[in-house]
Amino acid sequence: MSELLYKASDLMKEPVIVDGSATLSEAITRMLNEGVDALVVVDKSNRLVGIITKRDILWAIKYREADIAKTSISSVMNKNIITVEPEVNLADIVNIMLENNISHIPVVEDGKVVGIISDRDLVEVLSDVLDRLRVRGSVVEE
Repeated sequence: MSELLYKASDLMKEPVIVDGSATLSEAITRMLNEGVDALVVVDKSNRLVGIITKRDILWAIKYREADIAKTSISSVMNKNIITVEPEVNLADIVNIMLENNISHIPVVEDGKVVGIISDRDLVEVLSDVLDRLRVRGSVVEE
């Protein structure tokens, strides 16, 4: 696949979905068990209502003195979510995430969450692209 043609649908991972009524303690456990840094919060129709990241949880504990056993995800999650559609290209995704200082961006189609892209996913893809360009460059130089 040409590096310039990567789209959100090529980069996205399966989102880890939670209910907003779960506690921060449950969110932390879920993140650790799933090996992710963000959870997507959806309603019963799989429509995105929020996203909570480890940074959001740490902020709530530090600055709001949130009790992780009692504080709900919905009271801490970001409700002003920036999303992309599956056809958005790699360069636009990088720019959106940089401009908005976000580490995760849900991929939404017809109002429903179909994936999530993290800054780590982008680094992995960009590393792969750079490796391919290096290989091509060394072949051309010979």
